[in-house]
Amino acid sequence: MKTFKIATATLAASCLLVACGSEKQNEPAQAPAPSSEPAGKAAAEKPKYDHGPYFPEYRKPFKNMTSLEGGNAVESNVIADANLLGYEIDPSLVHSRGSRHIYGTSYLTTLLGTNYRSALDDMKATIQSGHYHTSENEKKDRQFISAIIRFDSAKTAKAVAEKLHQISITQGSVFASQKDIAKDPKLIDPKLVDTDLPFKDRPNTLASKGKDEGSSTGRKEKASLQTYTTHNEFVVYTWGQGSPKEFEKTKRIATDYLRKQIPLLDTIPTHKTKAGFGKLKGWTPTDKRGLLRYAVTTPVGGNAPQIMGERKARGYASTQTRPDVAMKAFDLSGIEYIGNWQTSVAQAQGEESAKTFQNAYVSTAVDLEDASKYDEPQKLPNTSCFEMSLPSGGGVECVMVYEDKVALGSQGFVNKPNVDSSVDPNGDKKSADSDKDKFNPRTVEDAKKLLSQKMAAQYLIFENAKKNPEGSVPPSAESVDPNKKDTSEDNKNSNPAGRPEDSESGDSTSDKPSAGAGAAAEEK
Repeated sequence: MKTFKIATATLAASCLLVACGSEKQNEPAQAPAPSSEPAGKAAAEKPKYDHGPYFPEYRKPFKNMTSLEGGNAVESNVIADANLLGYEIDPSLVHSRGSRHIYGTSYLTTLLGTNYRSALDDMKATIQSGHYHTSENEKKDRQFISAIIRFDSAKTAKAVAEKLHQISITQGSVFASQKDIAKDPKLIDPKLVDTDLPFKDRPNTLASKGKDEGSSTGRKEKASLQTYTTHNEFVVYTWGQGSPKEFEKTKRIATDYLRKQIPLLDTIPTHKTKAGFGKLKGWTPTDKRGLLRYAVTTPVGGNAPQIMGERKARGYASTQTRPDVAMKAFDLSGIEYIGNWQTSVAQAQGEESAKTFQNAYVSTAVDLEDASKYDEPQKLPNTSCFEMSLPSGGGVECVMVYEDKVALGSQGFVNKPNVDSSVDPNGDKKSADSDKDKFNPRTVEDAKKLLSQKMAAQYLIFENAKKNPEGSVPPSAESVDPNKKDTSEDNKNSNPAGRPEDSESGDSTSDKPSAGAGAAAEEK
């Protein structure tokens, strides 16, 4: 169901996943009923599973966030939950090209060109939180991007929208900072400059029209619409592209999105900024429903996952290549929330509903994504797995049902079977079992083994929750300082708890989603 680019994704959530924050904790979720089996008999009959480096115990409740770093990750989750999916606006937009949280200007690389981001930095407009999602149709000739970005005040949001719109109609996307453009105005390509477009369909909206003349290599001519809408402290950005002959449809999609989306902004549980905007004194709870306590945690040296924290079905579906199908599966099984870490854990209406989701999820991967089923290596109970492979690599994924709960785990790999793992790229000898190799499989077999260990830990966590309702502290939470950014090469992409590097992988379900005002020009 996913496009497997997992090995390169390093989106973390700072303090979100470690024991930092206030002493006030969320109420722990109700654990499964304790087993009535005698301890000795149960231990003798249960098989032993290899959980590898993954912590196999139910964890202690999460603490709530107390600062912007960490709090913005939790708040971005609830913004993602409110960000409408493409197919909810236009039935043809069934495919997702990726989604991502927005913590700062560096997280806007896919949406906005260097000159746009440079202008935001110059304004010192601190981004509180945000999220974007990209959609396209089956033919891949129509695309739509929606981004919700929260600032500290309505004044800041208005200034940002006006500045970015002004850049669109005077500079277009430029692979240079504002200082460089001031020194050399010839860096501006007139072909990339948008035309100001009156947009009376929605209030507080600035719009512009752009065009791509196509190329001799076969790229078809397209017309784009870019909008910036302000609502209190929010800036809602859209970018749509399609055939010039269907520009009115492109405009209608943006109009419909804004009409439906803007009212939803008032439902988001946001923290109150220093300027007084927002609803809550603190941040929304990290794990309000206790599902995250069941998820497998990131071991020391492990790669941070794509999705972290609690999300509603919509927020989670935005990470799937077919959000519409994912939402149908959630609806069928009664799943409303998902706790995401190394694995994603959801609670269905019952065990049969959980199995319904499992069957739907795996069937979709096989039928729509050309995935192939395989047997779980350790024969974990009620676990179905599938793989997708390409010459360069691919990924494997498993779905486990445990009573009324569903757990999903995935692992990517890059095909480098002939590389001597005992030698690093600099020619120095190292252990074949180093963290760098252990969490970055080079073959599908290694990926299956690592995922099997992860899912074994998941099964053991479910079991442990029955006898350990208080929970345990995972080693990674004890040994990692969440506020210290590891800049060493070996850990550059495997920080288990800290802020991610400023890359473009994010929650993306593809290597690089189609660009908005930004990277489209920079990719040419």
